[in-house]
Amino acid sequence: MSRQYIKDYYAEIARLRAVSGSENETVLRTAFQKCLTKYCARFDLTLIPELRHKTANIPDATVKDSLRLTWGYWEAKDIKDDIDREISKKLARGYPTSNIIFENSQIAVLIQHGEEVQRVEMQNAAALNRLLETFLKYEPPAI
Repeated sequence: MSRQYIKDYYAEIARLRAVSGSENETVLRTAFQKCLTKYCARFDLTLIPELRHKTANIPDATVKDSLRLTWGYWEAKDIKDDIDREISKKLARGYPTSNIIFENSQIAVLIQHGEEVQRVEMQNAAALNRLLETFLKYEPPAI
């Protein structure tokens, strides 16, 4: 099932690129948002776009459970951006480091407990699946 979500993501990225002629984050992030939403549903979690974090930062999405407990965050970046520089800037601004995915539709980076735990090429479906499952199997300290 989850491999189909990734196939759907690849098809949606290709469609968005073809129709828009754009590589911008604001155009492409909807494809990953759809994929992540499907993964969240498998874990009885909900992806909520643009929810303000307690530090006043607004990640592209926050993952919550039915009790409103936060399980993780997602932040999309432009394909032309240096992903490491963008991650450093966001973390310096106080973005959460408990469980967050940064991605630019080419590379996905998973940070948990303040440490990078996975970095994958997003075209590697098996690696992307492992990253997403690791992200969603994370248990907040309150659990």
